[in-house]
Amino acid sequence: MADALTKDELWKLLQIAIDEEYMYIKENQSRTALYAGFVVTILGASVAGTMQAHAGVHWYALAAGPAVAAALAWVAIESARRFYQCFLEALSIRAKVEADLGLADPPHAAVVAARLYWSTKPYVPPRWLEGRLRPAGPEGKSTVSTDEVQVWINSHMAGGEQGQVRRLFFSLMSVAALLFVGFLIVGSCLPFLPA
Repeated sequence: MADALTKDELWKLLQIAIDEEYMYIKENQSRTALYAGFVVTILGASVAGTMQAHAGVHWYALAAGPAVAAALAWVAIESARRFYQCFLEALSIRAKVEADLGLADPPHAAVVAARLYWSTKPYVPPRWLEGRLRPAGPEGKSTVSTDEVQVWINSHMAGGEQGQVRRLFFSLMSVAALLFVGFLIVGSCLPFLPA
């Protein structure tokens, strides 16, 4: 596919891939904030409801709040996982296009002689290249297969922003589970209906 694209088309594809990366990051952050707000609000309302609970039935009803919050936290984890997967896919496209454009290779000798700073470094910062896909081969074609892209994406799914979001919502799920069990225990110790 890369040999059929002109340099202008590759530059446009690079811009699209960069825009997609930013869009997935922005959407993931906004949805994480939305889900976190809902989960914390539900847990807070459940804890506040304990002030009005006088019988076992009330505590059993309050246990629904943490159960809903845990379910919503699970949805948030899956949503973050999917957004991060899409982000990594856009990043893999960007890496392939950068390699096809020659941005991952050090500049040519004529350019090196004319530049004073960082003359032997590629245009793309080396930190960005670490852990990315292999650069283009000697023919200028990408040397990466579809299976290798999927392996790379799967190997990076546990880290990054998605890993932090998972830890946040697993922590909220733990709090929800403790509240759920606590509400059930307190509810079973009190008379079922108010006197």
